[in-house]
Amino acid sequence: MRMLFSRGLRHLLALGLIGASWSVAQPAQALPESAVVDTLSNIPVFIVATPQGGYITNRLVREAEGDQPQQEVALLNVFFSGADAEAFLRQAQAENRTFADTAVVGWTELAALYQQAQAQTEVPLRLLFVPQVEEVAAATTVDADYAGGVPLFIPRFAADGSYVLIPIGNLNDGEPVVPVFFSQDDIEGALAALNEQDPELRSQIEVEVVSLENLIDQLRNTDDLNLTRLQLLPD
Repeated sequence: MRMLFSRGLRHLLALGLIGASWSVAQPAQALPESAVVDTLSNIPVFIVATPQGGYITNRLVREAEGDQPQQEVALLNVFFSGADAEAFLRQAQAENRTFADTAVVGWTELAALYQQAQAQTEVPLRLLFVPQVEEVAAATTVDADYAGGVPLFIPRFAADGSYVLIPIGNLNDGEPVVPVFFSQDDIEGALAALNEQDPELRSQIEVEVVSLENLIDQLRNTDDLNLTRLQLLPD
């Protein structure tokens, strides 16, 4: 995932649509855990739960390998569409799965699930992201390099691959951010609005697709402060 940011965009600034270039000196250490949590905050996700609100997980035993002992792992399906979670539960009920009769679909924030997965060590919690089928289909059409996972759609300049910076209301105290869309329809709507104001500018922008899984990995394992300017926008 290339973290290049736009440069020399005076005409965009004049429109009030796209912010100035931005870069910072990189620290020697990785980003703090709070940077991951902040990026994932306010993202609603859906899970199958008990009526009391407990997560319903699938317990698996991971076989011993090398120096790693045998370990039980809890797998939690995380849906990005309430309809997908409901469909999963209906299928489980049709198959007479033991948990299904009393299970319900609930929602929580992705950041909260991430924090719980990091804190739960006795029986590690693993989050299995379930992407929306229509967004996966859109991603394969938009970006030939998309290789699976929950697709995120990001506008960038075709000439150099630098990401577009946009001020979005009061988000990030009005500072320009890199918008990251969960829906192709949403990013196409934003680009259509831009096209009405400046068709030439719109022609310079393309859409890159990265996976949410890869983004989280980048946040956890790099010290690139540019990543903290990404603003995830749920549909």
